[in-house]
Amino acid sequence: MSNILFYTEPFPIRNNFIQFSIIFSNFSKALLENKTENEYYIYSNEKNLTAIAKQCPEYEEHFILPTTEEEEFFHQFLKNWDTEGINLWKQLMSDSALSDQFVQLIKNLHQRRPFDYIVCWGTNYAVKKAAKELKIGFINMELGCSRPPYMDSLCMDPWGVNGASSLSQSKIKDFANIAATDAQEDLLFSDNFSPKGQEASFSYFNCSELLDKIGKEKIAFIPLQLYDDANLLQYSPYETVEEVILDILPKLTEKGYTCVFKEHPCSPIRAGSNYANLKAKVTALAYPNVCWLTAKDSSLSNAKLYQMAEVIITVNSSAGFEALFYDKPVIVLGEAVYKVKGAFPTLQEYLNGKFNPEQYKRNIGKIRHFFLSHYLMSKEKAEDARYFFSFMKFVGDMSKEKLSTREIIERYYHWALPEGKN
Repeated sequence: MSNILFYTEPFPIRNNFIQFSIIFSNFSKALLENKTENEYYIYSNEKNLTAIAKQCPEYEEHFILPTTEEEEFFHQFLKNWDTEGINLWKQLMSDSALSDQFVQLIKNLHQRRPFDYIVCWGTNYAVKKAAKELKIGFINMELGCSRPPYMDSLCMDPWGVNGASSLSQSKIKDFANIAATDAQEDLLFSDNFSPKGQEASFSYFNCSELLDKIGKEKIAFIPLQLYDDANLLQYSPYETVEEVILDILPKLTEKGYTCVFKEHPCSPIRAGSNYANLKAKVTALAYPNVCWLTAKDSSLSNAKLYQMAEVIITVNSSAGFEALFYDKPVIVLGEAVYKVKGAFPTLQEYLNGKFNPEQYKRNIGKIRHFFLSHYLMSKEKAEDARYFFSFMKFVGDMSKEKLSTREIIERYYHWALPEGKN
């Protein structure tokens, strides 16, 4: 029997204590119908646990409540998000004195209620370091880089998520034994052979500014990050959305591209995003070759934009992976889970013609195949308790070994649900 702790971020993020309370909806069926030999616990701050219990009272019997001292410890970090909170969060995501305090908290928690594996959602250096010192399995979870209308997915990694994941540290030569697959077949396979992804490419949209340019101008599609996302702050060379635009727009303008910027779809519900996007928009519209789409321009699907664009440029959004279904050149400015070293051109390489399209298509065919069939977990599989817990422990066990990226890729590739085992 294995004991698994879901360490549900107790640190206050974005001015509240319940930022991560919703994550259990991604695999609730597996937890509620758990008939495996695995026991799980859920730890967080009091407000987060209360919010989780409201969504599903059955979870309460699995709660580990924080002590009074721990609760007071969490509350001292409730600072104004934009002036102090973000910087504190960045410290928690890094090797720092602050993250070391949380390492000790996790060790104390382990003494109170021993566990064999610890799971966290999103980047958290303290959890990874504590797992290593306790010699237990570490599983970092996050939403996968394929989202509806394509495969709705999760990912579990033994090193980290996004730019800290094992896959983001890999090289394309690590995929030597992975077969490249066809983009059209992968597009169908991406949502269990549903036509939704293909249909989205042909959806109607009403944007005369873009309709007039199709077939006449080179279009670069640039989906933007949220201003306070770890993908921007932790896994890219930029601090703000505006910095991204100031870096790439002059280069694209010089090469004659029409630049289509699209705000992140969660911008309207993320405090601070409207101001960050407005600053970026004012900067961008100083150029004549810009089309700016807000989050409200929902009739224009990303699938349609992938199809229209000659190139897709992203910091490290899931949109970059989804563009691979259309065999389009993707420039990844930061570090992303799917950014395998040696597979993607830099912006300068692409603009200067130092880019081999055929080799690129073979490389991304291998990446698509591996991610869709071996690395990403579909939401359907995440509902199966036996599959979910077995895969989680498989990933956690890898974290305890000193494996190369090639060995990790081979482990994922050959993993299969053990017969008759939980």
